[in-house]
Amino acid sequence: MIDHVLCLVGGSLSQPKIDSLQAVLSARGISISGSDWLSANYALDIYVEVPIGLELRPVVQDVRRALPKVDVALVPVDNRRKSLMMADMDSTLITSESIVEVGKVAGVEQKIAFMTGQAMGGRIDFTQALLDRVRLVSGTPIKIVEELGQQAELSPGAEILCATMKRNGARIVMVSGGFTAMAEPVAKRLKLDNFVANEFAVADGRLTGGLKLPIIDSIMKAEVLVGEAEGLDLEVGQILAVGDGANDLPMIEAAGLGVAYKGKSVVQAAADAAINHTDLTTLLYFQGYREHELVRT
Repeated sequence: MIDHVLCLVGGSLSQPKIDSLQAVLSARGISISGSDWLSANYALDIYVEVPIGLELRPVVQDVRRALPKVDVALVPVDNRRKSLMMADMDSTLITSESIVEVGKVAGVEQKIAFMTGQAMGGRIDFTQALLDRVRLVSGTPIKIVEELGQQAELSPGAEILCATMKRNGARIVMVSGGFTAMAEPVAKRLKLDNFVANEFAVADGRLTGGLKLPIIDSIMKAEVLVGEAEGLDLEVGQILAVGDGANDLPMIEAAGLGVAYKGKSVVQAAADAAINHTDLTTLLYFQGYREHELVRT
């Protein structure tokens, strides 16, 4: 009986490479029942039977090694299409880190970029690093920050991902360690159902160097997920979460399908799947959407 689907997405899917997976999967006790192209020569479903109790992440790692330029997910057949997506903003739905963009305006880009990399990699405390970085951009006009949000570059595939899931009845919530002044225009562009982000303290039209409470950290991200799921009466298996940094880990681990999007190594190690070679439309293929179902705006 087919109980899982191995989904492969990437431009280097040749038949010999696909055939080579037979030995890789058999070594883990997994049998193949068939396959189906979701997008010709780009996204492939392989139907498999997984032994009860088998840990899935090592299997995904085996397949990644066999197909190094392909993004891979091994997902249960049940609840494959998710009813709720929780998504990070910085370096996930948009290509940049919002605090670094503000740092450019304030003339402290390099220092903030270094601290951001350390925090996203889990090497320093996220909350303290956030407060330290916000202090560095004190005095920046809030109007300029709002303009940065309007100018933010969406990640490839973000619009298609959100439009397709919304057309199919899913709720999409962006939860960000970034800032409402930038998150709000991004949420409007993507027509998201809700967004949660940190809010700069402002006086006389300029950043004071502080944040209003509550601070959106890793714990708060997971709490927002739980609240959204309870409000919709959803089970864990009906939830997708995607992000790139260490502060996304609790949210990613709390979801039925947690995905690292071009994420730091600590995130990729903990996530169910990772997207490193393709774009955000891969999240749709991981859920079993076919090419003709994608809403291309």
